[in-house]
Amino acid sequence: MPNEASLVVKNANIITLNDRQPGASALCIQDGKITCIGSAEDVERRALPGTEVLDAGGATVLPGLIDSHMHLAHTGEMLNTLNLVNATSVEEIVELVRQAARDIPEGKVVCGNGMDDAQLIENRYPHRHELDAAAPRHPVLLWHRTGHSSVMNTIALQMAQIPEGTPGVHLDESGQPSGLLMAQANSASHAQFNDDIWERIGYERIFRQAVEQALQVGLTTVHALENVHIVEQLLPMLPDLPLRVIIYPQTRDVQRALSFGLGRFGGCGNSCLDGDIGNVLTAALLEPYASNPANSGTLYFKDEELKAIVLDAHQRGLQVAMHAVGDRAVAQGLMAVEYAQGISPRPDARHRIEHWEMHNPDLARKGVDLGVWADIQPPFNHFWPHDKGYPTQIGMHRIDLVDPIADLIQAGVQVAGGSDSPVTPLSPMLGIHSAVNHSNPRQRITPRQALELFTTQAARIGFEEKSKGTLEVGKLGDLTILGDNPLSVRPDTIKDIPVLYTIVGGQVVYRR
Repeated sequence: MPNEASLVVKNANIITLNDRQPGASALCIQDGKITCIGSAEDVERRALPGTEVLDAGGATVLPGLIDSHMHLAHTGEMLNTLNLVNATSVEEIVELVRQAARDIPEGKVVCGNGMDDAQLIENRYPHRHELDAAAPRHPVLLWHRTGHSSVMNTIALQMAQIPEGTPGVHLDESGQPSGLLMAQANSASHAQFNDDIWERIGYERIFRQAVEQALQVGLTTVHALENVHIVEQLLPMLPDLPLRVIIYPQTRDVQRALSFGLGRFGGCGNSCLDGDIGNVLTAALLEPYASNPANSGTLYFKDEELKAIVLDAHQRGLQVAMHAVGDRAVAQGLMAVEYAQGISPRPDARHRIEHWEMHNPDLARKGVDLGVWADIQPPFNHFWPHDKGYPTQIGMHRIDLVDPIADLIQAGVQVAGGSDSPVTPLSPMLGIHSAVNHSNPRQRITPRQALELFTTQAARIGFEEKSKGTLEVGKLGDLTILGDNPLSVRPDTIKDIPVLYTIVGGQVVYRR
């Protein structure tokens, strides 16, 4: 963390989210913690000599914003690889690969991120032969925006050595691999390429660029869900980063997770219970897909295997995070928690379901009974509205259940908010905006509720409510200062509110 600073913030519209003292105009931070909240006269009288004074000019001060689900390494990687987010055709993607291959040594991977087949006029992925022609001497790996599918060229497929029979290898009309990988094949084939990419860019560059981006959007804490190799690289850097990073090791190996001493386990990656909806249709659903009635998605764990892993982690005191998009995957995750709690009751374990993108009232009630939290990503709905794509994929009768923000909250499920960056941009203001302006009016929540997803609730899901989430004397001096008040502006403009300052431990780490 940065050196702890002494700071007075005055002439501000302070939203504390503390009901005992909802608002104030000034606060003081000493030795990294809030020591006084009130009027400018009260605060300045208690400040130590030499304390820096920041005149906010009437700006809105919030508790430091928290993203409770993102991927630091992949966020930094996307800043240093082919950005395919705006590509609109296979031809454009192939040309970008051709250009990138000219600047990368032969044999080194050409990597692209952010591909979205739904945006391509052909509504398909590039075939491996098209990528072979663009980069005949390089392995090519192109990630779908969600991370739940990817495309490789022939060299990359040969290097990946995917075991025969692994689910998720797509075959073309001739019965040969097309290069598209989904489900287990997608998650099992990338480790060696990731190492090559990250080492070529440099781990410090990747982490610091992602951290800089986080500070620019007002984040003071992120929950980084990372594979164990990234955790090994990231942990030594934490003391020098100007951002608070809570790490969730993505692994199936409970003992390996314990060795880091972080108290947390799981997330996405090889900890996923299922995949995604999209065009890959690997999210595990209780009812078959409308677009493919023979398919109900894919569960990546057998029930007994998952129960054993969750029980082991639970008994060792770890908080377990499980990626579950479809309602059948959510049911499996809750089943595993229920099994563990039945054998070793542990109050307030706060195990997490990541995403929970399909609502089911019975599962919500079970989640409440088990004390399981939902970590949701409101921007998913911003980029993939409930009435675009979903009617065809899951049927009109289920589209009201997609991205169930209000339904989960009304059911009593404890909910926190994240971005899943780089799947959606690292932007808590976009997250707040998306929850308030959900494409389905039934799922919209109030600006106050949306703000709490990225403050009080995001602190609680990480067991940090005693130090973060509200502005109170004794809590950390983490602040986000905005150019307008998200609780009072026109709802459709929330995402456009500028971040003026990001303050961590009393130190200004970003100013606009």
